[in-house]
Amino acid sequence: MSDNLDVYVADLLAHEGCPAEPTGCYPYLDSKGLVTHGVGEHLSIADFARVPWRSYNDQAALEAECVAAYNELLHEGQNRVFPFPASHYAQFTRIRLPKAVALQRCKDRLAGEFLPALESALGGYTPKGIGGQQIYPVWEHLPDAAQRVLVDLCWNSGAQGFSAEWPKLLRAVRASDWSEASRQCITVNYGETHEQAAKRPRNVWRRDLMLSCSGPVTS
Repeated sequence: MSDNLDVYVADLLAHEGCPAEPTGCYPYLDSKGLVTHGVGEHLSIADFARVPWRSYNDQAALEAECVAAYNELLHEGQNRVFPFPASHYAQFTRIRLPKAVALQRCKDRLAGEFLPALESALGGYTPKGIGGQQIYPVWEHLPDAAQRVLVDLCWNSGAQGFSAEWPKLLRAVRASDWSEASRQCITVNYGETHEQAAKRPRNVWRRDLMLSCSGPVTS
């Protein structure tokens, strides 16, 4: 499990980044205007205030400081015409989180929240030719490449409601239909066609990983 978690975190880092200054990671707004920190973590104001932020003097940040930082980011985002890079938002807050803590938070949330959600969404199966009612989790028997794609999608979509948002993908994965799964794992942004979305690097990465479950991929 630990080795897989390291791979999942590395994948998320490659796509999400972890915006930071020498003093630590700063909160920012993502392309959708959501308050974000660390490895692409979207948080409500209540959860944001529970992050172990450090203040400018390296003391534990007060809840009031965290709430003020959250609201300042939302205020800054109200008048934007187009998404700014994460670095734009560093100037609006003083609270920071050590990068090592941000990475550990990512790993802990994957293990405690996102992987159980994926196991639940995929369910289990009873192998043919085996007596009794023993059920094996589908997740544990998936190719590593398929697991990596599902973790990436779940982290972006959210653990709650993942099965309701991706029913066709989950059916294809359970059936080991990797061609169909490669089509269903494409995320489409507002205003994009499916063909445009399929060319974005992250979607190409997801598609090729899913296809690799059937054999070598050339793209």
